[in-house]
Amino acid sequence: MNRRIKRLFKKEFYIQGFNTTLLILIPACESGFDMKATLGKNYSSFIFFLKGTSGELSYLVDDLKQIGNIVLQKISKDKNFLVKSRKIANHTASKALVFWNQTKKENLILISDAELQKKLKLALYYIRNAVGVGHLIECYVYVADPLIRLKLEKELGDKKKASEYYIAFTKPKRKSFLQEADDFLLKIKKSGFKSELIDIFLERYGWIKNSYAGKHTFSKEEVRTMAKHLSVGKKELRPKKLDVKKLSSESRKMLKEMAFVSEWQDERKKNVLIHLDTLEIILSELSRRLGVPLSLLRFALPNEIEHNTKEIRKIIPELKKRSKTSFLIVFPKDRQIFTGEEAKKIYKNFKSHDVSGFHKKIYGDPASLGKVCGRVKICDTVESLKKVKKGDILVASMTRPEYMSAMRKAAAFVTDEGGITCHAAIVAREMKKPCIIGTKIATKVLKDCDMVVVDANHGSIEIIE
Repeated sequence: MNRRIKRLFKKEFYIQGFNTTLLILIPACESGFDMKATLGKNYSSFIFFLKGTSGELSYLVDDLKQIGNIVLQKISKDKNFLVKSRKIANHTASKALVFWNQTKKENLILISDAELQKKLKLALYYIRNAVGVGHLIECYVYVADPLIRLKLEKELGDKKKASEYYIAFTKPKRKSFLQEADDFLLKIKKSGFKSELIDIFLERYGWIKNSYAGKHTFSKEEVRTMAKHLSVGKKELRPKKLDVKKLSSESRKMLKEMAFVSEWQDERKKNVLIHLDTLEIILSELSRRLGVPLSLLRFALPNEIEHNTKEIRKIIPELKKRSKTSFLIVFPKDRQIFTGEEAKKIYKNFKSHDVSGFHKKIYGDPASLGKVCGRVKICDTVESLKKVKKGDILVASMTRPEYMSAMRKAAAFVTDEGGITCHAAIVAREMKKPCIIGTKIATKVLKDCDMVVVDANHGSIEIIE
């Protein structure tokens, strides 16, 4: 490792768990280098580690703090800053949606190699811009989340009550796209599983199980099974005892902003999953033409594939290595990638979070209130979700849309990372299940089948067996 990397590894990182591949995740992350025009500062680097399609994305904490504080300053000077930023993101998203609809209907077999190359480049551009200025969300939440919690605790004089207010008043007004999809599945169930409704679901929500690891293709039978096992949840009403007048005007303003960002983040996730659909349709045709498996194409770097796709055949041995283990450091103007044993060695040097020793009780931030007891199931890959049974406690670095089948069975969710706008927090509130986020160490301390008490009223997870 050179000195630049050694210096980088000494810094503090915020780590998110992903099911991902390089070609899909890199453009989305590198849009963080495009933020200077909006905020005056970019991210300085990203680090990826992948073992198969299970991986980690590491942000520099200094980047999150600096950009987050810039966002707060922008908001203080312009109350419509977040609204304007979201409009910028939606402008590009609307164009990408048109491209998606065109690509789905087009017979790509009939177009020339040059036309396919052009479409591939455009799809990667839209993946990059699907996140785009929306990268400020992670930074804003990282800085604003603890500030709001602390402010509420001071004003209300009670940590549990502060959590109640925070959770209730930052809930998005609109349903998440996942809840909308579940509502449609219930409609299918009530109709007696009408074929025409299943077709409509596939047209509207056929992208919903996509991930950064690739496209999930639904069958009609899978949709029927999902609808069959879906149950009607209880209606949730905001407790009357939560009087917003007890809060300062500044707290009310910050809660409103966080609710807006939560809704925006859900919208951003939806756009990313749709744009992934477009990219995968194009990659599938490219795979057919080149005779290179789609599973390998996903481990190409954007610059290796978007200019001359025929050159990909020359790096098939390298793609095979990357698909097993890879470690990638991305800077604004260059990337460094390592594979195999070298990647594992560098990753071991990089990991600095020491959780040695026994922890009988760990803590995090309440995201949805309640208290339950259950067996831990650590979920770090899509395959690991299959082990979650009804009543288990789902523990993950972070949850994503592809975790939904397991989340419906779980009694509670616990994550290492995330703020009040994260996927686990939004889904937990919609499902009315206890959720604790931001523990930092849950996946490292807890083990499969540990019996724990999840007390989301006070943000604690206690091992009892």
